[in-house]
Amino acid sequence: MMTTGAAGAEERTRQTSMSISTCVAAPASVVFDVLTDPENHLRIDGSHMIRGVEGAEPLSAVGDQFTMRMRQVVPYRSVNTVVAFEPAKIIAWQTWSHLAGRRVLGGQIWSYELEPVAPGITEVIETYDWSQARRPWVIRAGGFPERMGAAMAETLHRLTDVTSGAPAT
Repeated sequence: MMTTGAAGAEERTRQTSMSISTCVAAPASVVFDVLTDPENHLRIDGSHMIRGVEGAEPLSAVGDQFTMRMRQVVPYRSVNTVVAFEPAKIIAWQTWSHLAGRRVLGGQIWSYELEPVAPGITEVIETYDWSQARRPWVIRAGGFPERMGAAMAETLHRLTDVTSGAPAT
């Protein structure tokens, strides 16, 4: 992306996040309930990397953690810490990849912002932010920013399927 400074000089900036959105035919509370239960992540994962969840309870506050069994070339664990939590509005977590018990990569933040747009209709904005990633060059070399767009679109499609027609809780 190119930006122009006050003096007209061009400045190169590097994109470090991407967002996509969709509208879901469900109240924000229902969508939030799906997103806060790590067991549902396998059902809605559009990346096809999640292989399972390790003993996670529904998330209820900043600081909660959950672990996913993942596979991408090799199996690893993704340890995730909730960094934003406001019921029926936003949930976000920072993820760290663990291989052989050691934190190797990560720092990316996944977030879901929910905005009611009409009765029973919620706009869901999913964001992948790698601005805090350890070794961001690995993320770029692995094609993640580019690959994640399609995976995020598939996730939102699956989230729509899971939540549409669900009653408010």
